[in-house]
Amino acid sequence: MTDYIMITDDATLREHCARWQQELFIAVDTEFVRRRTYYPELGLLQVGDGTAQYLIDPLEINDLSAILHPLLTDPNVIKVFHSGEEDLEIFSLLLREPLQGGFDSQLAVGFLGGRGTQSYAGLVADELGIDVPKDQTQSNWLARPLTDAQCAYAANDVNYLYRIYPALQERLDKLERFDWVREDVDRLATKLARRDALDHYQNLRQAWQLKGNKLWLIQQLAARREERCQELNLNRKALISDNDLVTLALKRPTEVARVAELTEIKPSVLRKESDWIFALIKASHNVAADQFPAPIQGPLRIQYSPAFQSARELLTGIAEEAGLPREYLYRKKDLETVVVEAVERGVVTVPESWQGWRWALYGDALTERLLSRFGPEATMTEEVPHD
Repeated sequence: MTDYIMITDDATLREHCARWQQELFIAVDTEFVRRRTYYPELGLLQVGDGTAQYLIDPLEINDLSAILHPLLTDPNVIKVFHSGEEDLEIFSLLLREPLQGGFDSQLAVGFLGGRGTQSYAGLVADELGIDVPKDQTQSNWLARPLTDAQCAYAANDVNYLYRIYPALQERLDKLERFDWVREDVDRLATKLARRDALDHYQNLRQAWQLKGNKLWLIQQLAARREERCQELNLNRKALISDNDLVTLALKRPTEVARVAELTEIKPSVLRKESDWIFALIKASHNVAADQFPAPIQGPLRIQYSPAFQSARELLTGIAEEAGLPREYLYRKKDLETVVVEAVERGVVTVPESWQGWRWALYGDALTERLLSRFGPEATMTEEVPHD
């Protein structure tokens, strides 16, 4: 069984954090429970530094955020995760700012020509030839005392990550892609730490159908739901589902009976939440046009399909040539937005997520392809009759 050191008091944690700040890198992992809650409930934090594996009990530490802050915001100490989005979310909530110095081993595998969805167990098997047991994956990490099996499982996670990282770094350095991993992790950490409740409506699948005051309403309903879920520490679906939010904005019911007829909102929830729902519905009828949010781009219209297919073909070829998963280069929604703007206005605006290594890799080629073949000037040239 892997040895570990349990940390259950502030003084010991502070001492180790000061020492870890002198390291080039550490392996970090979290164990948490998230069933019906809005916030993940941190049950254990693991650190591996090459000399030992440390299990930090957040239920026993009084000043966890303040003690961890200098370490987790130090960009000079690499923090190695695997598939670290949820870890980054936990730390953004804990720190109230982005973690710095993150490195995601799953992301690294894709940059090295492997699958961008490589599992942790698969990575350990490929790199170390070790089979990782999965029997503790669904453990209750908030229960105390933790079992020996839980502790061994948690300790092994950072033990293996620490051992794997140097080889990944070396291979990334040879391809000059180490900074690409760092850049993407930093961007994700910043995004997670700076989410705005007023932007959440953009994530609702059917919200693109709404315009004008109904779009304003879905923005406000979604933002208020976020606030209520945070206040109650309740996940979104347990309060009001995305589909029900869209229905409220589309139909704008004004009576409890009508809401009950149109949605699947539980009566107990509706009794407690109806005041703000009806207040926003009422306000939506009188909201000024200059308060309307920008429309959400819906499914790509057929007239843009040739440009989109051409751009996707170009990016697929670039991804294959670079040995990268295509999904690493772009999100479909971003590419659709760029295509529409290029065809309609003859400009290519770089999405925030494409800045850095992505735009350096394909920006010039994509811009030339879209504007020369599908931009307004190209279309006008094609339509000029020839004698």
